[in-house]
Amino acid sequence: MSEISKVREGQIQMEKDINESLNLCHAKLDDNTEALKSQRESIERHEEEIDALKTVNTVLKKRLTAVEYDLDAEKQERRLNSIEVFGLPVNGTETPAQAFYGLCNAIGVTIEDNMIDDCFKLKKVDTIKYPTIIVRFVKRSDKNNLMSKVRVRRNLSTAILGMKESSPIYINEALTSTRKKTLLAARKLVAEYGWKYVWSRTGKIFVRKSDSSKIHAVNSIEELNEIFGARK
Repeated sequence: MSEISKVREGQIQMEKDINESLNLCHAKLDDNTEALKSQRESIERHEEEIDALKTVNTVLKKRLTAVEYDLDAEKQERRLNSIEVFGLPVNGTETPAQAFYGLCNAIGVTIEDNMIDDCFKLKKVDTIKYPTIIVRFVKRSDKNNLMSKVRVRRNLSTAILGMKESSPIYINEALTSTRKKTLLAARKLVAEYGWKYVWSRTGKIFVRKSDSSKIHAVNSIEELNEIFGARK
């Protein structure tokens, strides 16, 4: 066989090997393309499932929030006839009710035994000077009458009782722990943004920027953040 023939056969074999290699590469590319397509479809399915789960999660969160709000509203309903008195001294010879009656007389409100369903002290904690007193009225109107008189008074203190050492006395509506947190957050934001009013009435919390501005009812810290977030 001549050298030329050998070279030609070598070229033919080389071309054959190259073609086989190319065909193999094409086959692998096809396999990879198919695998990528399958993976892409799988990813898309998973993304759709994740989106569906997010939607379900959002719905469930809203339902849970609604249930929590309803439960809190029920708890607050049971507190609507009650108030909390902070900073009122009770000496060893009087009951919490007698101390409370004395405070009310000093304020200018007459409270009689038949108006009160219960009056008792909570366990004293180290961070406060006097134990908190809980007063539950028989009629909500009597409680509201007292609170209306308290609201017009500023800087109520033990001085009104004739004590030499003056310390603040606070009379607040009895709120659930959730509403207390909301009220505390409202007070901080009102001070931070220079608003004028924050108060609670019949278990509901309100904020107001000025005497002529809109009154905002607040049901949650989220609503509070929305109110002040839009008014930075």
